[in-house]
Amino acid sequence: MIKSIAGNADSLGTSANSLVSLSQSISSGSDNMSERSCSVAAAAEEMSANMNSVAAANVNMVASAMEEMNATVREQSKRRRSSKTRPPAPEAGRPIQGVMAAPLWTRLAGSFIIKTGSSVSPGWIFPWMPCGIWF
Repeated sequence: MIKSIAGNADSLGTSANSLVSLSQSISSGSDNMSERSCSVAAAAEEMSANMNSVAAANVNMVASAMEEMNATVREQSKRRRSSKTRPPAPEAGRPIQGVMAAPLWTRLAGSFIIKTGSSVSPGWIFPWMPCGIWF
């Protein structure tokens, strides 16, 4: 009985030793993991800093390009405005000439006179009466 207890104690000691070695390997593994996670965090931080610097460079590049385009457009519009020649203003008392100077009803009546031969002819209303009704 004592031998079996001693054997059990010995096996318990061996088990305890194996548990200690296992816990040591786990702790060294966790140290390795923490080192790895620290290196991953450092790499992520470096990548983030690089991305931020690239984004800032892109923003600056786009801003300078837009400013350049705006300056070019402003310069072109100034050139266009200065190169335009304006027609002289009409003299005072001189009527505006041309077809569009007449009011709409006058223009319509003129087209009816040409078409039907009479300014009061409703031939434009009744197309089957080409000469309309004469008053």
